[in-house]
Amino acid sequence: AWNNLGNALVHEGRLEDALEAFDQSIALKPDYAEAFFNKGNTFTKLGLRDAAIAALQESVRIKPNFTKAWNNLGNALVNNGCFDEALKAFDKAIAISPDYAEAYNNTGLIHVTLGRAFPLSAGAVTYTSYVPSSLFVTSFLEAEGLTFAVILILTSCVPRTQ
Repeated sequence: AWNNLGNALVHEGRLEDALEAFDQSIALKPDYAEAFFNKGNTFTKLGLRDAAIAALQESVRIKPNFTKAWNNLGNALVNNGCFDEALKAFDKAIAISPDYAEAYNNTGLIHVTLGRAFPLSAGAVTYTSYVPSSLFVTSFLEAEGLTFAVILILTSCVPRTQ
């Protein structure tokens, strides 16, 4: 109930109150990964980067197969400039859920941001069989300056028919 109240308070923009609700939820059930996840996301919205990372790390410690928590931990690490650690978190999200588009997108954005070649993995190629390539195009075209990433993904990840 406290976790749900916290989510409702976040929706209303009452972030400090939401944190109190998540803390109540955690006090009642210290191993409730979703409450730590929501707390971490709320810290992110408040710009409290270190607190967000700590809460999201606790979430994945409690529930190691929590794909969204690994992805959001990666985003929090990116916000803190910890790109290599973020890539590890995104890789974990992909390992758990190979069809989780957001983690692939976030991985690609890091590589583009750092000017690195986008490494292709068997998982990425397999992934494209689950999601139409137009999702990649939409995702990358919405962010300015990422035309190269679109071309890279379309020419390198999408299986070609001959």
